[in-house]
Amino acid sequence: MLRIEKHNKIIDLYLKENSIPEIHKITNISGITIKKVLIENKIELRKYSNKNLRKRNIDLTIFEQIDTHDKAYLLGLICSDGSISNCGRKFQISSKDKEMLENCKLILKSEHKLMERFGIDKRTGRGHMKYTVNFCSIKIVNDLKKLGISNNKSFNCPMPKIDDIYFWSFLRGLFDGDGSVYGKEGKLGASFICSYDIKNKIKEMFIKNGLRDTKVGEYESKKDKTLKIYKVKQGAYKDLLFLRTKMYENCNYKLTRKYERFLTLKEYVRGCFISHKNKVWKKVLAINNEKEIEFLNIKECATYFKVNVDSIRRVIVGHRNKCKGYSFKYLQ
Repeated sequence: MLRIEKHNKIIDLYLKENSIPEIHKITNISGITIKKVLIENKIELRKYSNKNLRKRNIDLTIFEQIDTHDKAYLLGLICSDGSISNCGRKFQISSKDKEMLENCKLILKSEHKLMERFGIDKRTGRGHMKYTVNFCSIKIVNDLKKLGISNNKSFNCPMPKIDDIYFWSFLRGLFDGDGSVYGKEGKLGASFICSYDIKNKIKEMFIKNGLRDTKVGEYESKKDKTLKIYKVKQGAYKDLLFLRTKMYENCNYKLTRKYERFLTLKEYVRGCFISHKNKVWKKVLAINNEKEIEFLNIKECATYFKVNVDSIRRVIVGHRNKCKGYSFKYLQ
């Protein structure tokens, strides 16, 4: 029994990134015996230089437990823009946003260097600088695997088991990595690219918090049509306002450009967002050959003539000449 406990302790120390000389100092077991135990238990030996010391610092315990919003955010980033090498020794995060990788390094307490190279975006055909940081740690890779992250995680990544209180920080990481906020003049929409399991969790949390159950886009892999990836969208103002509040309420790290774009969100009434002149608070004048009628706003005007707002707006912007025998214009 004592022998088994010693072997388990050796394996545990080695998987926590302790070198063989360091384990010898802790356990007083010879290096030859330590190496033999590792080989017998099929533990892949690391090839360290510089006296088996790590060249760059990193927080090796970060993914043992997801118990902070920063960890949840980083996990979301890895689920979107991260990957694990086939050898099981390294993981990397790539992005065209340098700020995002600098944030990753801060959360990981890492001294790793960023690599940069010029590449072409396959979706847009535009050239841009891409940044990558590689982390070598069997311990962290094993912890990520326990959370379900694999080298094919874009298509089959399960939803990591984290408490719901950290979900919105996880979603912010997913959003910064492979989500988008789109639209103009404050009329925005937001989308999240994810695997099947994560898509289900997002929809579950949306419905649980009273958000609309929107239709999900489904896309096949070009290489393997059995693999699919999903896009969850939200476009309603109240839902987007809720998302923005929840995603950024416990925020120490974020991608600034997406956050600032989200801050431009504005509420509009259907049919009243084509230009600044079509805002709902503008007074409307209805005119025909016999009389003129003034209304406080376009909604009041539409109600009076028993038509929808779009019918009035199309006359105002010149797409139609008249509606119900009247022409319309906004008053200053």
